[in-house]
Amino acid sequence: MKTKTVGLTYDLRTDYEFKEGDPPDANAEFDHPSTIGVIAEAIESQGVKVKKLGNVDDILEKIDHLGVDIVFNISEGISGRNRESQVPILLEMKGIPFVGSDALTLGLTLDKIIAKKIFIAEGIPTPGFLKSRTPPP
Repeated sequence: MKTKTVGLTYDLRTDYEFKEGDPPDANAEFDHPSTIGVIAEAIESQGVKVKKLGNVDDILEKIDHLGVDIVFNISEGISGRNRESQVPILLEMKGIPFVGSDALTLGLTLDKIIAKKIFIAEGIPTPGFLKSRTPPP
């Protein structure tokens, strides 16, 4: 029987390019390379092969030949309101199975105001909220 291959998607702190005005922790959600190694080892301990795929830019370059049976996605995405949805939507479009939430779920839950409005509309108890905006410097 052929060994299954699990693709691992992620964003590395070391790949983040700081832009002017970025706070010092702009890459805080991204992972250290050693974290990716530990996760890969944990998955491999289950008798499967791991192929490190990288971030959304890497996926875009090789989407038609990933060579994996399923993807374990921990990618945070590059930027924007729907950044966490970037990898899942590409995988979904190409019919590549992946572990974790789909693009819609990730987009909705990243926006806490929209998520709360949906909970309220569905009668799910949730604490009140206040939307505030920090004035520009």
